[in-house]
Amino acid sequence: MKKQINSTTQLLQSLLEGKILNCKTIMKDFGYSNASREIIRKIEQPFEITLKREKVTSKNRYGESVTYLNYSLMAKDKGKVTKILKSFSKAN
Repeated sequence: MKKQINSTTQLLQSLLEGKILNCKTIMKDFGYSNASREIIRKIEQPFEITLKREKVTSKNRYGESVTYLNYSLMAKDKGKVTKILKSFSKAN
């Protein structure tokens, strides 16, 4: 039987691997158009984890200033995420 991976599991795995999540990566990799809502709803609230938020300011292709957030896992929560992922794999 093939193990099914849902988006919450994949989000947690990406964070544990040290990947930075932002509006572009969440849309591309998970298909969610509102990164902050999904981070809160799928990661922070159910597992009581607070992700590190880094505000990034850049220019778009038209030279206008744009701002977005990069989300990453804090070192203090790595053990917690590892336990969560292990419990998911036992359930499947």
